[in-house]
Amino acid sequence: MMRHVAVAILVAVMAWTGGLSRAWADGPLLGGSPGVNFGQKSNDKDNFPDATCTGVLNGYFKNVSVPAGANCTLNLVTVTQDVVVAKGGSLSIIGQSGVPTPIAVTIGGDLTATGCGSVTLNGSLGGVSVRGNVTIENCSQQSGFEGPGIMIGGDFVCAGNSAPCYADGGTVVGNVILLKNISSTASDVSDDIIGGSLSCLKNSPQPTDTGGASFVSDRGPDQCGSTFAAKGAPPECSGALNLAGVRDASLFYVQDVPAASGQPEYCQVVGAVATHGDGGPSSAGFLLRLPVKWNNRFVFMGCGGSCGSIGTRSLTTGIVTPSLSVNGVDSAEVLNLGFAVVNTDTGHEAINGSNLLPWALFGVNDPNEAALNDNLYRSVHEITEAAKRLVSVYYNDDISHAYFDGCSTGGRQAMVEASRYPEDYDGVISGDPVFDADNISVSNDKGFAVWLAPGAFISSATMANLDAAVTANCDALDGVKDGLIQNPALCTLDPNTLVGSVLTQPQATGVQNYIEQVIDTEGRNVYPGFALGNWAATGVAAYINFGNAPAPHPTSPQPWSATGAQVTSGSITGPVLFTLSDPGIRYEKEDNPNFDTINDWPEGANIGEPANIVSAAVIALMQERVGQGNGDDPEKLKPFLQQNRKLIMYHGFSDNLATPFRTIWYYRELAEQERTYSALQENVRLFMVPGMGHCGGGTTPNSFETLQTLMNWVEKGQAPDAIAATNTSNGYSMPLCKFPEQATYLGGPTTSASSWTCDPNDQRLLASPGFDGLVAGTNHNDGLAGH
Repeated sequence: MMRHVAVAILVAVMAWTGGLSRAWADGPLLGGSPGVNFGQKSNDKDNFPDATCTGVLNGYFKNVSVPAGANCTLNLVTVTQDVVVAKGGSLSIIGQSGVPTPIAVTIGGDLTATGCGSVTLNGSLGGVSVRGNVTIENCSQQSGFEGPGIMIGGDFVCAGNSAPCYADGGTVVGNVILLKNISSTASDVSDDIIGGSLSCLKNSPQPTDTGGASFVSDRGPDQCGSTFAAKGAPPECSGALNLAGVRDASLFYVQDVPAASGQPEYCQVVGAVATHGDGGPSSAGFLLRLPVKWNNRFVFMGCGGSCGSIGTRSLTTGIVTPSLSVNGVDSAEVLNLGFAVVNTDTGHEAINGSNLLPWALFGVNDPNEAALNDNLYRSVHEITEAAKRLVSVYYNDDISHAYFDGCSTGGRQAMVEASRYPEDYDGVISGDPVFDADNISVSNDKGFAVWLAPGAFISSATMANLDAAVTANCDALDGVKDGLIQNPALCTLDPNTLVGSVLTQPQATGVQNYIEQVIDTEGRNVYPGFALGNWAATGVAAYINFGNAPAPHPTSPQPWSATGAQVTSGSITGPVLFTLSDPGIRYEKEDNPNFDTINDWPEGANIGEPANIVSAAVIALMQERVGQGNGDDPEKLKPFLQQNRKLIMYHGFSDNLATPFRTIWYYRELAEQERTYSALQENVRLFMVPGMGHCGGGTTPNSFETLQTLMNWVEKGQAPDAIAATNTSNGYSMPLCKFPEQATYLGGPTTSASSWTCDPNDQRLLASPGFDGLVAGTNHNDGLAGH
């Protein structure tokens, strides 16, 4: 069983999914921890008007009142103070993913209804946050809240009503009280996280918990039976954690997770950390998993996309499945190896089912700087510091070594940590990194826009035929004809030569534009293009087309939506490169959710313009807005290298989200800085993965271990010359060699690792590029020193 943990369940905390509690932001938490602050809006809140609501209300207001007998609906609303519902009035609060609020509906004070018709809070489509108390008394119709996405910073009180009350699927920082609710149907309390006590008194019928048990800090005298509280958490992994010395951390709940499905027993801790610095105070959530058998080591695992969740919580067991973007072999083994492991939502809640970034804005031209900075760089570092202290307190022992492991956005987080905070980690793993929080937008924008030109769309069937032509042209260039292209930069296939046999002329132009590097108006390198080959096997169709048909509205703001209209709420539709770049440009770069990235973005991927030219103004804008989240400056890695810390990098050569050539650019720049590749390899080693897509995928060897490999390098001095890789679906195996080596064929079955070796004198990945490599910009920084 777990050893005793001193754990103080929070009095003010951020919701485990990313929303924030209010209150007590100005005072200490129970147990002595400082409060967690909401990010503050820059506008003068006292100047917002009061509003009387008799219909649908949107916008910013100071106070809102619902008159007697009126029906009011709030969505996309921020109320800085209170909402009051008069006798006979009814209020419906409906969360919707969108703008102008960082979560869909925010009430900064209390919500009070006396003698009302009904009050309902529904967060299932977005977020609803009431920072004070919710009080519903003497009302005549069913009232309450239904999550997910509900956050109440004070108490929830439902009393004296002649209809049932429900408190389902929400987070209440204070107490939940159901008192004297009399009706023909039972009230219900299900699947909540309650920081205070749960009390059910004199209700008729007795309340139910049809949606599952809640997590409750304390229990009062009540009708809510023992089944209402979460079961299975032994005393050793619950109770009160002493937060002394753990600055700015608040714990939400702890739960023992028994051994199952090949995973060991561990203690699950959900909490939040107050963040500070540029942009003002905010908060970020975390999930910390503490195995019974600890190896005195700590690892932070990165998240993907724009993050926004610590994971998915089971409604029946309470166990959180973490949301990670990390090497799959590493994540599967980490608890069995004995690591204490943490991950984060980076300080915001991703609205379920939405690709949009409403948390990044308070309104047009009014960015939420605190949330942006947390997502770009702050939260990972501050959670690292707090989680390390929590681990030491829990085990009453010191951490011997700390590691970071991430891919995609997690790979960028790894590079930001190594560059900004070199003391945080002894070793770092960065896979398929989205180095540039800024310039990746021009790559992604070009990646989908070139296919919107008339006739340029390429179907999955045509893509497979293109792959066959690429393989015929490029396969043997690595020394063996085996269906594997080890260095796509050597390819010499001009797409125009396939016109009439495989491609039409507009399609050939689209292919060339897609693989072409982005330059600025002075001809300087901005971002490399993509590699040809293995598109069908790695699912490139999902990145560049949608529904295997041309976009129905190619010149509209939303080419793949039903109407082509601008979308500011709900999900947007389209290929991956569009659903990533469009919200990023609108919400993070232009600070305007209504911005038209198809027609107004001043970057040359738009229809009828040069496909690969970006203006200096766009580069400056992106650097200003999100450049602080970049991890692409070799100069900034120097302190990490000088402290003899270790970095393992890897990248799929068929990655069509973050081009592999960007990572090679960076590694070659590092080699130039360190004078030789052999000098650089004392601390940093890059492993290119032939045929692998973005962080995985493909039919070639794409499954490999990096966490123990890094640990052996850091702690035993065993530098990896090769990493064994396999494809678990077909058994294809081979070694991954450190750059600039590529695997050398020895003879025998080409799908067996025993037929390959890594030659330390090999530098074939530095060979002069062919036609396609030149188009993609792989010759950037050529002529760097070798061994």
